[in-house]
Amino acid sequence: MVFNSVVFLFCFLPLSLLLYYLVPGRAKNAVLLAESLIFYCWTGVAFLPLIAVLIVFNYLWALLTARAKAKLRGLLPLAAVLVNLGVLVYFKYANFLIDTVNQVAHLGLAALNIMGLHSPQSAVLSAIIYNALIIVALIPLALKGVSYRPAGAASLLKRNILVYGVGGLIAPFMGIKLIDMVISAWRLV
Repeated sequence: MVFNSVVFLFCFLPLSLLLYYLVPGRAKNAVLLAESLIFYCWTGVAFLPLIAVLIVFNYLWALLTARAKAKLRGLLPLAAVLVNLGVLVYFKYANFLIDTVNQVAHLGLAALNIMGLHSPQSAVLSAIIYNALIIVALIPLALKGVSYRPAGAASLLKRNILVYGVGGLIAPFMGIKLIDMVISAWRLV
């Protein structure tokens, strides 16, 4: 279902609005959540686990933002937006971009499977499991905060490249690949 379809405009939207305005106070959020899930899963439930993980992530991140110190309150929503945009770009637009480049430049690039994962289903499940584990591990660190240490620009750059380069790029790839190998070995997908 798309926003400009007859089904959405004349069935789903009016029924959703009617139900939303009929339910009392706090139940409105539950109704919006259910309606959103129905909308996203209208054509299939393949990405329902990913959507569920993103919902939980955003809820926990909002709680974390509410408890954060004033300096972090402005940056934490930005991090959540970047995570959500990253997921959107990867799952919706990456293969579209590769197909477009192939058609325009005739490069013959393969569909996005950089890590050689077993299947699209195992890739989604592996990424969800990895992110769920990392989120749980990072919440205490984020609540505690990081102490300020004066340092020069060169040493800060080296440290950040090491921490965020290794921790932000290499570790997720290795973690997702290992989880994919376990999922494939146990035939969970």
